[in-house]
Amino acid sequence: MTSADQQTVRAIAQLEQDQFFDVLCRAFQLNPELAGPIYDQDPFFDLTHKRSLFNGGQIASVLTVIPSSLRLHSQVQLPLAGIAGVGTLPELTRLRLGALRA
Repeated sequence: MTSADQQTVRAIAQLEQDQFFDVLCRAFQLNPELAGPIYDQDPFFDLTHKRSLFNGGQIASVLTVIPSSLRLHSQVQLPLAGIAGVGTLPELTRLRLGALRA
């Protein structure tokens, strides 16, 4: 297992979007040729919505942040976010990558 000091979570860069897509396809056992057109039309495709856990400099896990908001009593707008498409490379599952340790 890789130590936590070699792990980081951040938004992906433009040059990392192919690796992000590869991890997503492998995590969900998707055919890249069939998934590509759907992925490209994703309304949350904006790179600022994509997050990855990097393990030793390589993408190990991926997720997409879904921005939203909630209006309370017609006066207060509360920003919220959901997550979608959370996946980890199959060979790295159950290794507790990114787990919080006391």
